[in-house]
Amino acid sequence: QGGLIKASTVACAAASGRSRGALGKLELARAVIDRLKESANTYLQSNKSSRIRQVTEVTVHEKSGHVHIILDVSGNILATAPSAAVKDISAQQQQPQNAANDKADPIQEMISRYGKVDQQFNPNATVPLTDKSVPRFLTVRSTPVYESSLQPEVHRLFCLYQSKTHGDFNPFADFDDSSSFRDEVHEYNYYKQKNLPGFLDIDVAYRHLDENRRDRIKTSYVIFYKFLCETPVPTAAAESNPICASNEDGYDIDIPFGTYHQQYRLSTSKGAFDGPLVAVGVLDVLPHCISSVYAFYDPIFSARLELGKYTALREIEWVRRASKYRTELKYYYLGYYIHSCRKMTYKAEYKPSELLCPVTSKWVDFETAKEVLEERSPDRHCCALVDVPHSAEGEASAAARKQSCVDKMALDIGTIAEESQVVRVEMLNGQGRELVDPVVTEFVNEVGVDMCSRFVIKLS
Repeated sequence: QGGLIKASTVACAAASGRSRGALGKLELARAVIDRLKESANTYLQSNKSSRIRQVTEVTVHEKSGHVHIILDVSGNILATAPSAAVKDISAQQQQPQNAANDKADPIQEMISRYGKVDQQFNPNATVPLTDKSVPRFLTVRSTPVYESSLQPEVHRLFCLYQSKTHGDFNPFADFDDSSSFRDEVHEYNYYKQKNLPGFLDIDVAYRHLDENRRDRIKTSYVIFYKFLCETPVPTAAAESNPICASNEDGYDIDIPFGTYHQQYRLSTSKGAFDGPLVAVGVLDVLPHCISSVYAFYDPIFSARLELGKYTALREIEWVRRASKYRTELKYYYLGYYIHSCRKMTYKAEYKPSELLCPVTSKWVDFETAKEVLEERSPDRHCCALVDVPHSAEGEASAAARKQSCVDKMALDIGTIAEESQVVRVEMLNGQGRELVDPVVTEFVNEVGVDMCSRFVIKLS
């Protein structure tokens, strides 16, 4: 009905991350702010059709680089996760308190939105219970991967998350024929002919949709299946343990080893599993650890609850409880860590933690490893995290091995007579070696002797 709302963007921080810090996020943010202050209100005054009356404030968060804009609007504008500060500012201009609370209820909004989508893509779906007097419980169940992959709603949630978080094409929302979406139906047909376990028949699940829409869904489903369903982990029975609680407070710690989709639903009771699907954590349950593969969730609902953090914390608690009965299972593995990648640094927030040294294969305390990475490899953040003592003979042997690796490094020098030309460094003349050796030596130092033989360096 009009008032003040807060809009935020992470574009400056994202641009800084993509440039690996070459572009400062705060400098970008301040440039954006200066431009907005300079021209935004002039534009709004000339554009009478806009429901934004004016930009009242533009600020930057000094730590994250996020730009926040306070807008004075007229009429209804769909906004997610309004901040407490902005709600306080506009409280006097809103509807009566009860109506405002109804609109702000994230659970009812989630149930209603889920029901509309489910009925659109599943004609046999029952209308979800929206009675506000019925409490909702966030219940979790570890569903075997090839069972979960047959549930269309799991794939739909994945598409929603990828679309909102990473900008991927969503076949359930985007259907613009002018889009650059690549139609790869042939790959879906190839997979279907292989009779793979847990592979969903899109033509059956969405028989009421037209062929073009089903083709888009098929292409997206193959990406989902290859990424989060195909698994090399065999399912094996857990060791028999009569004192292992089968479902202690909703933690199914007695499940066999294998790959699972831990599904999170807004259920009608603690013991039920009957509500909208709001999140999925993909994990491998292994003899010594849980390996967290991926997590995806409803991004609108997560704006209030931070489901990404919640799924990680719950998986950590799962390991803590399981370790009481399965004594060898006591680690939580978050996967690869890239110190310069903004999307991976969140893993360091879970403490205490360790990084695996890529040279010695020894686990190193994260804070210690971080100091070593920033000191010894400030640009690429890739180096040995543990000092390895060497004798004089050992150092000479290592130097000779490294030089041999440099000499035999393969170089792609381009195309000649329509054929790719690959030469080895040792084939170059003296002038060529002077140009190439420093670059190749740096590459060998960063990647390691054992891995270098698998690479070809392309010269441009």
